[in-house]
Amino acid sequence: METFAEIGSLLGKLLRPVVRQFRPGCIVVGGKIAYSYNLFAEQFEKELAGLESVKKISRARNIEFSGILGAAHLLFKKAEIIF
Repeated sequence: METFAEIGSLLGKLLRPVVRQFRPGCIVVGGKIAYSYNLFAEQFEKELAGLESVKKISRARNIEFSGILGAAHLLFKKAEIIF
């Protein structure tokens, strides 16, 4: 568990300057790393605490379907342009 805490801390430190610059209101952790989010979330969120723009940090939902959902979104978006 110590390794995951360290990962959360390092990831938070890495993203902190990016978050300061772009000022997102929400950070969504997705991809394969999202499966382990609950193991590093505490340290990750501690590193990003105090950044005023961030109102919510969460794990992506429906990760196993994200590829097909993204493809479907693009398909329907292109269909709107055609029609």
